Amino acid sequence: MLLINTNLFAVTPYTIIGWIIAALVGSLILTIFMGSKKHSSRAFVFSMFWVMLWAFGVSTFTAVRSYAFAEILLRAFYVVVDAIPISFCYFALVFPNGTRPSKKLIAFFMIIWALLATLHIFTDLIHGAPLYVGGIQYWGWQFGPLWFVYDISFIGFFFISMVILFRKLRRGHGGFSQKGFWLI
Repeated sequence: MLLINTNLFAVTPYTIIGWIIAALVGSLILTIFMGSKKHSSRAFVFSMFWVMLWAFGVSTFTAVRSYAFAEILLRAFYVVVDAIPISFCYFALVFPNGTRPSKKLIAFFMIIWALLATLHIFTDLIHGAPLYVGGIQYWGWQFGPLWFVYDISFIGFFFISMVILFRKLRRGHGGFSQKGFWLI
């Protein structure tokens, strides 16, 4: 069922649902940002910002009809998705006390993200060009020869983040043991 059909978009209920989810995540971001000035809260907001962009991008990608626009969205989608686990790892490091990691570690995060973004934007090594598949989702894509680099970085950063959070939970770091269990 198409709600809006143009040469650029074919908006379906799935697209609308995705945009609503992105708006809900955005309202959560705004609420936390306005409600707390703590560095750990701001780090969480930063991580959730990338999740909001991802939700919006995925739902928009399913509605796009133009090949050129689909290719731009696909490349941007991967750049945004790479920022999610990296920013979550930063959050895990600063939570709950707001202690800032070293500038070298932040530089390391930025270099990894920039290298991955460069691969996504300028090459087809991690993912290929979009492929028209029709149906509910108009576009898909093939994986490039270095597809595993994306998987390793995504899973690796999330794994490291969870290890950091569980260690803080076990040690009772900053009162985390009482309230942190429910976060994880």
